[in-house]
Amino acid sequence: MLKSGNYCISAKNILVHEMIGLSANAMVSGKSVSGKVVDETRNTFVFEGKDGKERVVPKKGAVFEFEIGNETAIVEGAMAMYRPEQRAKALWGKGVC
Repeated sequence: MLKSGNYCISAKNILVHEMIGLSANAMVSGKSVSGKVVDETRNTFVFEGKDGKERVVPKKGAVFEFEIGNETAIVEGAMAMYRPEQRAKALWGKGVC
């Protein structure tokens, strides 16, 4: 859990929070990609690896593991297929938040 000021990000509510800046691993078609999330669109996350290279990872069909403080949040890519600014509104009341 990451807690600061007036917000708290946990595995339960990660889908309604900003994911840019979080460390993550992705499994896509049997391949693993890891790094820091540096950008996000409706259909993709952009990871920056330890080698400094950016890799675009499609959300559809992928499973993501986000490191949030001392816990890990597992997110199916299909659940995150919204624009970041619209995700909270779209998921509110669907048992996600």
